[in-house]
Amino acid sequence: MENRNSFGLMPQIYNGKEHLTFSVGRLYGPGPYHKHAAIIMNSAFEVVKRITARFRRTLDIHEFAILDGKAALYTFYDVEKMPSDTSALNVTGYHQTKIANGGFQERDIKTGRVLFEWRALPHVSIGESHNAEALLNTRNQFWDFLCVSISPYPAEC
Repeated sequence: MENRNSFGLMPQIYNGKEHLTFSVGRLYGPGPYHKHAAIIMNSAFEVVKRITARFRRTLDIHEFAILDGKAALYTFYDVEKMPSDTSALNVTGYHQTKIANGGFQERDIKTGRVLFEWRALPHVSIGESHNAEALLNTRNQFWDFLCVSISPYPAEC
């Protein structure tokens, strides 16, 4: 049996009714293209939607929210080659060649259409990471340079 973890069990409104939502996936060693998913269950505990990240991204199992009862907001990551210029890191002696490019997607739950996507690497320098020492851990399959989080709450809260 595959080791899977669940996160973020909470009630949320979907299509005007309360549903239970949570995310499932492998916590350790996920690697690229594992099928992590966000699950939406009705009051009879039946799965009504299973959402995975689009465009070969991996859904990050830590963050999932339903916006306005119709759209899904979740974090994801891509595993890609390290940028060629790593001089801003001030870390030497690492052999890591892959980086997790975190981001988030907003999707229409009914149609699956991606409404908005943001990815970290075009906007955040790897030199701004507070996790550069993780590059020295040879057990990691990739370097997670930035933890992206979402909040379903309005700014005034």
